[in-house]
This record gives sequence, C-alpha cells and structure tokens, in this order.
Amino acid sequence: MSGARGNSQSGESMERNKERRLAYKEDIARWNAENEQAKSERRKPRWSKPKLGKLESPFPRPGVDAQETEGQPDANIEAEGTDNGSSNNESDGGSKV
Repeated sequence: MSGARGNSQSGESMERNKERRLAYKEDIARWNAENEQAKSERRKPRWSKPKLGKLESPFPRPGVDAQETEGQPDANIEAEGTDNGSSNNESDGGSKV
C-alpha cells in the first residue's frame, strides 16, 4: 500500500517539517531573549510570541472519488424541494391568485 512514492513524499515532508521546527526554535530563542529584556525594563515585548503553525502531513489526505458518489442520490437536493418555507396549502391564510 505505501510504495516508494509514499515513502519519498513522507521523507520530503518530514525534512520540511524539521526545517520549520528548527526555524521556530530560533524564533522562540530570539523572542525569549527580547521578552526577558522587556521584563527587566518593565515593559511589554515588541512582538508577540511566534507560533509553529501547521506541519505537513506525511501522507496526502484521502478524497472522495466521483465514481463513489455517482449512483447515490443527493440528500441536499431532496431537502431543497420540501423545505423551502412556502406552502401550497390554501388553508394557511394566504391568498392565491
């Protein structure tokens, strides 16, 4: 199931994630130094603490194939026809012209 292609993608994304984490650690170190100086001067830091953000997934997320949903009725289409808020019933008090 996980062929050579999957392993190379996983390896590449892991390398990019390592680089991202390394850059994040460097940013945090600079922020900590500035934050400590700000504390000693009794002021707020000039910039907010850096965030790591999302890392790349080692494998692509599975998607929905068009073939899988081809024969199935769409529930949203059926709901639109019955739940539109209007009524064809004449006894609801509305006038029909």
